[in-house]
Amino acid sequence: MTQIPGIQTVRSESAVKSRRWSLFIVRSCYFAGVFNLFFMIALWYILFSRTQLISHRHFWLNYVVLATLAMLLGTFVADRIIRSNRFSVRLGESVSVLLLLFFSLLLCLLHNTTAAILACYIIPVLVSTVYSNTALTRNTFILALVLLVLSSAAVSRITTRDYGFWLLAESWASLGLLVVSYLLSHVLIMFGEEGISVRVQKLILETQLMLDSLTNLYNRRAYVNFAPTIFEQCKANKSPLFLAEIDIDDFKQINDTHGHAAGDRTLQIIADMIRGIVPHHVYAFRYGGEEIVLLFEGFELSGARAACEKLLESLRSTQLMETGGEKVTASCGLAELKPEMTELSDLFQAADDALYVAKKSGKDQIVVR
Repeated sequence: MTQIPGIQTVRSESAVKSRRWSLFIVRSCYFAGVFNLFFMIALWYILFSRTQLISHRHFWLNYVVLATLAMLLGTFVADRIIRSNRFSVRLGESVSVLLLLFFSLLLCLLHNTTAAILACYIIPVLVSTVYSNTALTRNTFILALVLLVLSSAAVSRITTRDYGFWLLAESWASLGLLVVSYLLSHVLIMFGEEGISVRVQKLILETQLMLDSLTNLYNRRAYVNFAPTIFEQCKANKSPLFLAEIDIDDFKQINDTHGHAAGDRTLQIIADMIRGIVPHHVYAFRYGGEEIVLLFEGFELSGARAACEKLLESLRSTQLMETGGEKVTASCGLAELKPEMTELSDLFQAADDALYVAKKSGKDQIVVR
């Protein structure tokens, strides 16, 4: 049985958004790599081309060529992983955050004459909050903390600037900012999780309101809300649509003779048959009482009729203990969407007329209109 659009899990919706965020981060890193290339070239011609403050070879090799290649290569690898269907969305989240940590490490090592740049490790921590994943943010913070300490030690060894006491001071300040960013990220995620929780509860309630409590098929409310949309789409696209109205034969007699429990069990068995026999891309509704409506979107007559015949055959060959082994049958009216039909009620009426003929002609059969 097909699920009605809109009755989706928050998890699938979250996965789509997560992948979009990961791809956005990758695109941003591509941009950062290209921007670094042009920015450093411009910086060379503006400040360093006519001075001896830095070796020309060292500047072009480390700040322009190697830095740009490292950024673009790291981004390319992350891009391939995130876009690949072989890897999970969660892995994509981790890769995108690792990419930002890699960029932060590059900045700290390349621009080691500016200790304040150690604070750039707060960026991956804050960005990780877009995924609303507490574990990911916590792990990002731990990695950022380790890299900050290592970067501080590396800067003290490779820098040409005499920081003295100030390198330690800048490192402690960056560490404080990193801790604050983690605490802030944790608060942001908590608020985000509250919002998701509300959405989940709303989704569960909406789904329950759309389902029939006895058969777990969609109910009449779902039919009224959603079936007209299918009708309009098929009519606009000129795609085939069939509506089958199925009614259990002599259902009142089953209730009167064997009790309402037997009638309820009969409906449940038919619902189970529908889930097991009818193709998954068919919409099934308990329209009311013993009436069930099936919508065959995109089916030809042969396919829709074959599914209905299989359902009726399965029902008549099943012996129900609740009815004392008596054979239970059903009749079906099947109608096709015609060009002259302007509303869903026209299609339903055609199926209802066909069902009436099936009942009058001996029951336990399908009539097509």
